[in-house]
Order: sequence, then C-alpha cells, then structure tokens
Amino acid sequence: MWTCFQWNRRWHCWPVMIRRALVPSVVLALGGCAMLPGGGESELQAGLRAELASEPAACADYRAAYVAGFETHVEGLSVDQQALTQKGLERLKSSRAILEANNLERSDCTLPHCIIEPLQAGKLDSWCGFRVDRSDGPEVFQWFEWSKVENDR
Repeated sequence: MWTCFQWNRRWHCWPVMIRRALVPSVVLALGGCAMLPGGGESELQAGLRAELASEPAACADYRAAYVAGFETHVEGLSVDQQALTQKGLERLKSSRAILEANNLERSDCTLPHCIIEPLQAGKLDSWCGFRVDRSDGPEVFQWFEWSKVENDR
C-alpha cells in the first residue's frame, strides 16, 4: 500500500489522494441511487407500470397499434400523403379489432393521450403519453412518455 509522507515527492501522492477522495464519493452516489424505489423511478411511474401490468395482455397490443395508427395518420397529414393517412386510419381500426378479438372494451385498457403538435412550415408532429394525477406538489398532473413506459416493461 502506498502512503504519502512529508518526505515523499508530491507527484507520487496525487494518485493516492484522488483515490481516497473519489472512491467513497462514487460508492455513496451509486449506493444512494440504488436505495431509491424502482432504482430511481418515481412512485407515480411505478404505480402506472403496476396498473398497466395488471391489465390483460391484449391491452399492450391495443396500445401499440393505437399509437402506431395515430402517429402514421399524423405523419400522413403532415406530408400531405393520402395513402399514409389512410394507412394510419386502418391501423386505428386494427387496434379496435384487437379489443373485439379478446372480448374487451376500450375502458378495460389504459390508453395514452395522443397530441398533435403543429410545427413550422405547416408540418405536424405527434406525442403520446400517460397523464397521472399528482397530489404531492404544485403540478396537477405528471406526464410519462408512452414509449418509455411501454418499452421498459
């Protein structure tokens, strides 16, 4: 083990000093993150994941088809391509067919809110996410992006 004494050359001591300062800091930081519930995931997001997991498996397929249809439809509107717009509408119909095939109603599944965002030059973009009610702060709702919640499951 290397130690730093007064009679040692100073350039020999700096690696030891850095290790002594850096290692405890890194261990403390990583340990603190691991102690958070869900590995840093918020309590609201964990509750949303649990709610989605408790739904029938067909609901995840329904959400994926719904969001894909919505995004395709908006893309078709944005680039003014009727074929793409029609393809989006067909995907939206297929999402409803998933529910019918599994004897489910739309209310049986949690559906993300999808928003059309206007961009410059008349273009459009879309965003889908889940809105969760909050009671622990000044915000009334917290939004979670659909793709991050659904794909991380």
